[in-house]
Amino acid sequence: MATPHVAGAAALLAQKHPDWRSGTLKASLTTSAKDVGVSWYEGGSGRLDVPAALAGKVVGPPSVAFGRLSYPDGQAPATRQVTYTNLTDRDVTLSLTVSAKQWNGDQAPAGVASLDRDTVVVPARGQAKIGVRIDPTIGPAGAYSGLITATETGGTTVRTPISFYDAPETYPLTVKMADSRGNAPAQRLLTVVRDDYDWTNPTNNDPFIPPYFYVSVANGTGTVEVPRGKYSTTAVVVEQAADVRRATLLGAAEVPVDKPSTIALDARTAVPMQVETKTPTDTRERFTAVQRYVPGVPWSFASGVLTGPGWQVYITPSAAAGHGTVGSQDHLTLGQSLVDLNVRTPQQLALHPLYDAVSMAGKRAGQWELPVVSVDSANPAGFAAAKDKVALVRVGTTGVADAEQSVRATQDATTQAGKAGAVAVLTYLDAPSALPVVGTTDDQVPLLSLSREEGQRLREMAERGGVTISITVRSKPEYMYNLYFRDRNGVPAPHVNRVDPATLVAVDTRYHSDKPDNFFTKKWFALPTDVPSSVALIGTQFRGPSQWTEYVGPADNKVFWKRFVLQMAPTSSGTPDVATTFSMISEDVFATAGLRPQERWFQAPIHSGAATYKAGGFPLLCSLCRDSMGNFIPAAQLMDSTHGHFAEPWQAGQYLSKVRMYRGGQEIPRQVVDPSLPIPLFHIGQESARYRLETVDEWPAKPAYGWPNGAVHRLTPKTTTVATFNSAPPASALPPGYKCLGTRAKCAFQPVIQVDYQLGLDLLNQAPAGRTFTFDVGVGSHEGAESAGRITEFRLWYSTNDGTSWQRAQVVAKRNGQYSVQIAHPALNQTNGFVSLRAEAWDAAGNRMNQTMQRAYALTANPVG
Repeated sequence: MATPHVAGAAALLAQKHPDWRSGTLKASLTTSAKDVGVSWYEGGSGRLDVPAALAGKVVGPPSVAFGRLSYPDGQAPATRQVTYTNLTDRDVTLSLTVSAKQWNGDQAPAGVASLDRDTVVVPARGQAKIGVRIDPTIGPAGAYSGLITATETGGTTVRTPISFYDAPETYPLTVKMADSRGNAPAQRLLTVVRDDYDWTNPTNNDPFIPPYFYVSVANGTGTVEVPRGKYSTTAVVVEQAADVRRATLLGAAEVPVDKPSTIALDARTAVPMQVETKTPTDTRERFTAVQRYVPGVPWSFASGVLTGPGWQVYITPSAAAGHGTVGSQDHLTLGQSLVDLNVRTPQQLALHPLYDAVSMAGKRAGQWELPVVSVDSANPAGFAAAKDKVALVRVGTTGVADAEQSVRATQDATTQAGKAGAVAVLTYLDAPSALPVVGTTDDQVPLLSLSREEGQRLREMAERGGVTISITVRSKPEYMYNLYFRDRNGVPAPHVNRVDPATLVAVDTRYHSDKPDNFFTKKWFALPTDVPSSVALIGTQFRGPSQWTEYVGPADNKVFWKRFVLQMAPTSSGTPDVATTFSMISEDVFATAGLRPQERWFQAPIHSGAATYKAGGFPLLCSLCRDSMGNFIPAAQLMDSTHGHFAEPWQAGQYLSKVRMYRGGQEIPRQVVDPSLPIPLFHIGQESARYRLETVDEWPAKPAYGWPNGAVHRLTPKTTTVATFNSAPPASALPPGYKCLGTRAKCAFQPVIQVDYQLGLDLLNQAPAGRTFTFDVGVGSHEGAESAGRITEFRLWYSTNDGTSWQRAQVVAKRNGQYSVQIAHPALNQTNGFVSLRAEAWDAAGNRMNQTMQRAYALTANPVG
């Protein structure tokens, strides 16, 4: 609104002085402005003072700008003339003073700004000039402001701002880069960080010097001009060829610059980032980063790389930083090795193959001892000898110029061996010092890739005859490690992290699936809470259902784990169908090592409701919730049977639950107030009343991203819930870990009764038919609900014919809304293969719930897992 005020003031001045041009109008308004005590870069010459402008006798210039005084040419005193104009018919004597401040508000040293006189007489209807001088050699470099104040005793005050920028001396800073062989890496743009930049109080910094600089490094060298100070930078160099598969994290911290200087980022000075386990493991995924953190910055300056099987990762050692930190993070997923490969005769020899763990897990598990036959990819006729044997295939390098072509050549050779009837295929690339080829897979036979050194040695043995190999293939690992190592400040050499189960959290983990051929991907992000960090993961993929022990850690109360597990149906070609994705999340802090309770992902029944917060810095949306604006938000989360697991599929852009709400028999209209929030709201005002909430959750047959769907799920295709509850406006704040919708100041969980089934199903979400089945049920409102009562009754019925008939289940109360249930399952051939559940519950406060779940779980004669 400043513009119309200033325009109006200018109009008043123009009315009084119709002969004034725009420059004079501006000068009168600015030099008569009132000082309001703010910094010069915030308030300019001051706040508009219309009476002072109309009564003004003398007008000075709006400002005096000396501009940028560059080093070294501009480092000399400079003078500007200041002209005052008298608007009256008598002489005016002005007393003159000048002051100057630095950018941060501190007073400038004496002599930085001065005047050539301390009084001036401005003749009637005339002008007078004075000189203002600045000396950039006196104070420190930076931005300065000043003010010339001209005062008539008992009358006019004219205020004229002055400014100048004393540019600092700069020096060339050269960044030199080299890979592990001394060659220049590919051209890149690096960020060079100012270590002495004050992020906590930006006004302490020179406004014309950025907190970081960009330098383009081409042919291994890049140069940028920087002022005196300390600087840091990070980078990553990736090398991939037949004989090298290496990522090197490079960092330099607090490099002093007070003359032409160089930062050397040389991969030849790096050390391996080693991770040692007590038993052989496969690397499923690995993200490593070097990072520089400066206090006050909401992020870390980092360079990271995502690698996998067969990669080496190196890092340059670094001393601890004196200001902030310089360190590393190593985020790994390791699984028990799925293959053991050993030469049995004519001598014992352990081999170290690479393979695709996902496809390998799909092969038939077992152990074989088989003869080896050596064949050559350039001789197709030789593959016939591989029938019922292990084919050792030498892959020639003719026409193989890069990693992609080596994968293609290896795949072609494997296909030939498989068609010839080989039981397993070992390949190696016949190039000097060649590493095992990564990225190869085969749907028919186990495919293992060897280094040229091991492959050539085995070939020499095979050509002499009588070589027998022992192959052990596991269908799944018995354990996986989810690891997060970090160097908080300083990077040691040597760099070795040892995996010690005593420092880890152990969780017996079951990955349930309604169907036997679903794909799973787990992405378990470790995020430190004491320093900004970032991580990139593609995820660890496997076929489900399955179970093993998940180890997480090392335990650390300063590391927050945000764990995603995704389910996908296969396409017709046997690959994951991303469009069918349904995922669950768990947010945890594993502060202490040791055994944790069993964890079941996707155990039936999947149901909607209000999820429970566990840990971390991401608050959960309050659902089944009433806010201070009189809105009710229905269930916003989906859950499985494990406390803390939840999904918020509406974040993908659609809300599929069908919800209706009533008060006194009158339906309350639903409304979507924000297209980005597809969850409907019900405006119920500020009235305390009794409400009925009807919810129908029906999973679509056609996939809707993020929601349960017919491609992945066969259970709970439809759940109908009717909840009746007493509701009043929120009385208190939410418990920690939750948030209200949008900017609502207050909200509260409502006493909507929910049912939590702990069924203890097999991995295909099945229970044994033909016997009594016992399980637990938790009944009650959300733990943060206001006005909830003690559960006084819970009843359960079951049906094995999709609701044509119902039988009462035996329910035994335990404590605090916990119940034990027994159901007598008929023989499988006397059912439709599924069990539907119908529940009824109420509490002492009069809140009630009725819920029917179609096909809550399946029946089987042969439980899995």
